Amino acid sequence: MTLPADYVLEHVRLGYAATEYGTQSSTETASITLATPATTGRGLYVAMTRGRDDNHVYVVTDTHDLAEARDILEGIVACDRADIPAVVQRRQLAQQDRQPPRLQPRCQVPDWFHGLRADAVVDYREARDALDVSRSTRARLAETFEVASRRIVDANAICAPFDTELDAAHDTVRQAEAAHRGAQHRLDQSCIRGRRQARTDLATADDAVAGTRDLLVVAREKSREPHAKRNVARQQMETARCALNNHDILTKWTYLPEHLSAAEAHIDALDTWHNWAASRPATSHRRRYDSPRRRGTRTR
Repeated sequence: MTLPADYVLEHVRLGYAATEYGTQSSTETASITLATPATTGRGLYVAMTRGRDDNHVYVVTDTHDLAEARDILEGIVACDRADIPAVVQRRQLAQQDRQPPRLQPRCQVPDWFHGLRADAVVDYREARDALDVSRSTRARLAETFEVASRRIVDANAICAPFDTELDAAHDTVRQAEAAHRGAQHRLDQSCIRGRRQARTDLATADDAVAGTRDLLVVAREKSREPHAKRNVARQQMETARCALNNHDILTKWTYLPEHLSAAEAHIDALDTWHNWAASRPATSHRRRYDSPRRRGTRTR
């Protein structure tokens, strides 16, 4: 552009254009800064401190409204994004990574939720205690049955000699009775000549039956006490067997393991929903409600 000499003499002076950071450490007589919404606060500070006598800023606006220029200047002063050193950025990002994110709850947890969960914990503990009692009771009944079974084995071992003697006495009695029946039959079928001998044989058979029966009585008397003890052991074993079977049937009907699993699932569901409402990861808190605590009063 060519300007008139008198205009240049009065209104124009020599000057240079540079970026804000290109003028750092420079000192001039006056400075003129051209500011736009892209200008940062730190850049404006550098440009406005270069002039020794005068420092002017001209704001680029779409209109001639001074309020618009003021708003742009306020935004420039508040902007500090472009001049943060890389080491500062890295330090800030590292601090942000170490800090846990602040989670915003998805919804508000109602007041009755905590009472519902407390009742669920009580249900779980009652189901767990009932199952523990059932298992300990079964273990006790099984031990009683095992002891009774061992007593039966011992009683059978003690009674074995007496059983052998008693069986032998029964066999002897049966043989004597069979011989007596044979003698009686021969007497009934004998003629006059052989009747005397038949009567003698029958009398001998009668004495043999009486003798063998006496031996059977002695054998029974000797085995009375060990057999009585074995009968008691058998009755105890049968009682223990019935008690164990009845307990197993009752346990099956009461569904104790299923009740415990349902109580656990109920608490897990409540905790999952609570974590979801609080924007936390859905984790199980079974250890917390499985720990021994003092049982409180249930409220509905």
